[in-house]
Amino acid sequence: MAQQIELQDYAYYQVWWKINRLILRQLEFSKLVQEVVDAVFDGLDAHQMGYAFVSLLIPQENILKNIALSRTGKAQELMNLIPVPYLEKVTFPVNDETSFVSRSFRDGKSYVSKNWSEVYTKIDGVENIQVIQEKLGIKTIFIFPLISGRNVLGVLRFDLMKNEEEMDGHERMLLEGIADATAVALENSRMYSKLQELDQLKDEFLSLAAHELRTPMTAIKGYSYELMKSPNLDVKGKEYIERVYKSTERLVNLVNDMLDVSRIESGRIDIKPENIEVTKIIANVVAEFSGKVAEKNLELTFVPLGQTTFTAVADSAKLIQVMTNLLGNSVKFTPDGGKIGVTIQLKSGFIEVQVTDTGIGIDKEDLSKLFGKFVRAKTGSGIQGTGLGLYLSKKLVNLMGGDLWAKSNGAGSGSTFGFTLKQV
Repeated sequence: MAQQIELQDYAYYQVWWKINRLILRQLEFSKLVQEVVDAVFDGLDAHQMGYAFVSLLIPQENILKNIALSRTGKAQELMNLIPVPYLEKVTFPVNDETSFVSRSFRDGKSYVSKNWSEVYTKIDGVENIQVIQEKLGIKTIFIFPLISGRNVLGVLRFDLMKNEEEMDGHERMLLEGIADATAVALENSRMYSKLQELDQLKDEFLSLAAHELRTPMTAIKGYSYELMKSPNLDVKGKEYIERVYKSTERLVNLVNDMLDVSRIESGRIDIKPENIEVTKIIANVVAEFSGKVAEKNLELTFVPLGQTTFTAVADSAKLIQVMTNLLGNSVKFTPDGGKIGVTIQLKSGFIEVQVTDTGIGIDKEDLSKLFGKFVRAKTGSGIQGTGLGLYLSKKLVNLMGGDLWAKSNGAGSGSTFGFTLKQV
């Protein structure tokens, strides 16, 4: 007998431990509720216990609706005996004076009953609910309000195949504890859902704002470029137009980066992998930087190592974007007269591209956080930038099945950025 009690105690603690684990690891609302009512009988004798419901408030209709039912054999019997879809059709009006479920929600108090007639006002298609209760062998109904702070979120109900008098203190304590833990878990999940909704609204606003900004910015950039070629501008006028052009170009790049961040974080980024000749694409990007390199008197080289042709499975447009970001950073952070070298080679079954410069370098403590959103290294804090380029580049390379990293021996020692692509 003593051994049986010890085993029963162990089963209760196991259930309690599982529910507390759910509170910590599961934040998705629908999954959480179902896992909680399942965990109640996991490890206990479900045949003897029965099943559990979670009913939550639907404010628009002022009703309590069953949103989760334990997946036990007895619960399946219930579903078979009720002639309507139980979870969808059986509800509890909040203002119902006869139902203990409704009263528990309104009063914030627990109730115990032996009769379904004190739980249900009616069930469509069922003339005598007591007959179904007897067929199921349900002897006791425990109803607990799910309270978080001052708010009652809903009700947790246990239909058990035991008389209340047969239940020991452990069982009653377990049910009460489960109700408290469930309320905490539901509130955490609800708050998480609200944060997700706010995050989605932020992404939608960001995307809309970026689209609305990009159109006029692109027009200003185009008109500025045409004005720069005008022979009627004096030196001062040309200087002003060049400033407008460069500032607008920075804004257009920022807007494009914001749009890409929004697409990546919402899972809407479009990656089109195909077999591409990497050497040619990189050579074209390097050639496009010839003007900016000449302005700073930099030496820029591109050297394929071991072979001249490298074919990868990647998105060519995204590869151009990554290379443009990395080379742009090297040009930006390398002082006049410095050197930038681009290499490509096969390594460990991948194509590896590296961009090395003699620029301002990166402090070692900044390397680990360099690819975060809006993160900028201390060594480059005085130079214009958004802190989005490396974040986007790493995400894009990861989406193409590769990785991107950075190396530097500290301030003043230059830096190397490398990434891999899948070889064909």
